[in-house]
Amino acid sequence: MTCETPAQAPDALSVEAYYKEHRDSFDEPFRVRLHRSLSWLKKALAFKDDPDFMFIALWIAFNAVYGREIHQDGPDRPFELFGDRAGYKRFLTQLCEVDGGKRIYDALWVRFSGPVRLLISNRFTYQLFWDFQKGKLSHSEIVERYEQNRALISQAVAHMNTELILSLIFDRLYTVRNQLVHGGATYLSRVNRAQINDGCTILAALMPIFLQIIMENPKEDWGDLIYPLIREGQDL
Repeated sequence: MTCETPAQAPDALSVEAYYKEHRDSFDEPFRVRLHRSLSWLKKALAFKDDPDFMFIALWIAFNAVYGREIHQDGPDRPFELFGDRAGYKRFLTQLCEVDGGKRIYDALWVRFSGPVRLLISNRFTYQLFWDFQKGKLSHSEIVERYEQNRALISQAVAHMNTELILSLIFDRLYTVRNQLVHGGATYLSRVNRAQINDGCTILAALMPIFLQIIMENPKEDWGDLIYPLIREGQDL
């Protein structure tokens, strides 16, 4: 299997420099989206000695860049906040489609294949494992679903399907996110440290790549801001 040589992977500093150089050419909602995400990415990297807060800040940076508002038909549902699983899956697909430099591919299959493998093989990042613990699934059901998930992972790896493996990774990261944000883990607990450390490594590597791809494609539809910028004194 052949592929294009990936473009050099950006880091937070190079992404911020690119943003400052090009921000005047971006429309305001797009610029605000990027500015918010960058602010949380920079803060996350200041928390390297505190992986719990680092992970949360990295997820906020991710949420800031993919969260969007989807307009619905009908007077009772004028819009829907598109900021969780359905939203990020659509966002990840869109990123892969416009990643001409194959930077996501390089990050997942070359530079960070170790943390990726550890994260998706960790049962504590698999939401259905927790559903089984709470009695929502029988033993036969969890075994069947776990084998189906393993087969999907094997398929993604065998074909180096970047879009599929990226979706599976973020399903696992979303479980870790829920554990932290909803109080399902003790702060800096020694229990279940691996998934938080691996999650930080993966998100810290991917977020600059995501932001760089988005900035290189400002004409793409990245959606409306859920919370637009409202300045002091601006009328209702």
